[in-house]
Amino acid sequence: MTWTVTITNNGDDSEDFDFTTTVNDNLEIISVSGSASVSGNTVTISGTLDAYASTTVVIRTRVGADTPVPFVITTQVGGASASVLSVSELPNTGEASRLRQWLLLLGAVTTLGFVGYWRLRTTE
Repeated sequence: MTWTVTITNNGDDSEDFDFTTTVNDNLEIISVSGSASVSGNTVTISGTLDAYASTTVVIRTRVGADTPVPFVITTQVGGASASVLSVSELPNTGEASRLRQWLLLLGAVTTLGFVGYWRLRTTE
């Protein structure tokens, strides 16, 4: 998941700000752009914004490798929240398995080879 946090100063004067957020324990922070600091799953952004200025920080996360499946992970960053879910197995859609696809392909190639051989024998 990618989170884009924009902090804006809508006032007439410069303002100091502090923004801290913690992502779900089942998420790993991959990268954070801008002047943010990371400690575990907590991201802190602080600084001073001029009047009517803004700053943007991008937080990239991924599901931790040790997260048991199936899962539903919900986390909130600032005023936005998102959920990620998984399933333990895919439903049976009726699609052919890979083995069946290979066997069908092998059958088709064999049939074409036989037809080609038969045509060569009948034209001689």
